Amino acid sequence: ACSVVDGVRDQIGDTYSVIHSRWLEGECPSRTGVLMNGGHLDTNASCWMPPTFIKEILGPIGLLDHPIVYLSDKQLPFIVEQLQADETIGPKLVTVPKHLESVVGEMMLGMLSTVFIGQPTSSMSTNIAAVRVAFGFDVRSNYLVVKRNNNIPENATTGKMGQQIWEVPMNSFCIHS
Repeated sequence: ACSVVDGVRDQIGDTYSVIHSRWLEGECPSRTGVLMNGGHLDTNASCWMPPTFIKEILGPIGLLDHPIVYLSDKQLPFIVEQLQADETIGPKLVTVPKHLESVVGEMMLGMLSTVFIGQPTSSMSTNIAAVRVAFGFDVRSNYLVVKRNNNIPENATTGKMGQQIWEVPMNSFCIHS
């Protein structure tokens, strides 16, 4: 675990965010849909991790100027590619070198991050969020489930100036509603 953290420490420093993406053998949208139970919670954002979603979380709290570590099951390369292509996120995005990859090490990166953005149906994401709370991190620094702003059309990828697509009120380590 320490080799993963030590291996990227020079790139990330002490203030960094983690995006934990799991495609779950293609089951992410359906599993997330069941979890959301037909409510107004967004069933796509935590599966696809679009740049607008990440920026709406990290921008208001001033973390877009800090490194963003990307962890994933590597089942859907498009997700990291869209983040790398984004002019704001791309230059800050850090991935763990292949020779350092380990589940425990990646969990440690998530547990020690300033902000954690995870996938709500991933046991790894929920465990990271729970351990962060046990470590004393503010529960509002974990983002697993978000609510879609109903004033924005379902197919929109960006809101009008100043209008957020996702509402991310911070009230628990598990569900932001």
